[in-house]
Amino acid sequence: MIREFSPASKTFIWGIPGGNIEERHGNVLDNAKRELAEEVGLCGGEWISLLDEGCSLLQDKYQQDRLHIFLCLDPHVGPMELEHDVEELIEVDRNVEIAEVKARIRTGEIQANNVAGCLLAMEKLREMGHLQ
Repeated sequence: MIREFSPASKTFIWGIPGGNIEERHGNVLDNAKRELAEEVGLCGGEWISLLDEGCSLLQDKYQQDRLHIFLCLDPHVGPMELEHDVEELIEVDRNVEIAEVKARIRTGEIQANNVAGCLLAMEKLREMGHLQ
């Protein structure tokens, strides 16, 4: 998980790596891989889409932004983290227990649009036998 500064609330909030799709970085999956490398320094691994093929989630009713949610299993630490965007102040926590994720959701510490990704990832990990 990452903890980053939210200019709107002027606080730090927990979430999962993510960003906008930039055509210069390729397709949706290529962009997701770049964000994981940029924000937490992880590369490779097995990538699984957590939404049905061709689907995305509307971020909220006021924006056209759509969420594409992936789970990356067994990534490795890259040779170096890519440079963060200037406005990003990010703290990385790579060892968060599921109980802690659930607690952060219940206490409102996780950005709302990231809750769907957390819940879908937990469901997929449970299906795969990685969680009870």
